[in-house]
Amino acid sequence: MLRLPALTAKPAHVWTFFRAGGFDQVSLTTAADIAAVGDLDLKLWAALACPVKGLEFDYVGVIIGEDLRIESGALITDHTKRAKSDASLRGIKSMMKADPERATRVADEIIRNTYRVLMTRGMKGCYVFCADPALASYLRAGLPQRSAYVPAVRPLSFAAE
Repeated sequence: MLRLPALTAKPAHVWTFFRAGGFDQVSLTTAADIAAVGDLDLKLWAALACPVKGLEFDYVGVIIGEDLRIESGALITDHTKRAKSDASLRGIKSMMKADPERATRVADEIIRNTYRVLMTRGMKGCYVFCADPALASYLRAGLPQRSAYVPAVRPLSFAAE
């Protein structure tokens, strides 16, 4: 495992990296990692991967990869398009040989649940990019259009009362 300091003037946090999907990715495994994430070089954010259980943000960004697409109006999952480093599908190849129907059902549930969880972590909103343009159109058509929400703001008066 490669270990590099963050590029900051403060005492450097030592980051741990792992290689997955052709990228060296930052591993967020300790409270110190989470606390120092603001100091992480912005170029590394593109390949950032972290567990999200119990984690909520104001806004999240989710990239829906080639493992989820739409065909003839139906959502199709494909575990073979999932990152090889994804531990959530560990053992699926063996299961596919022993019981293909069950393996397909399990993989489908895991993939759908993964995206559902990721897309519900944003308290104020979620930005989504889809590798499949048809899926992007499908999601866009199924979502309500943005309203022109303008928060009510009272003008401040500095005049003596």
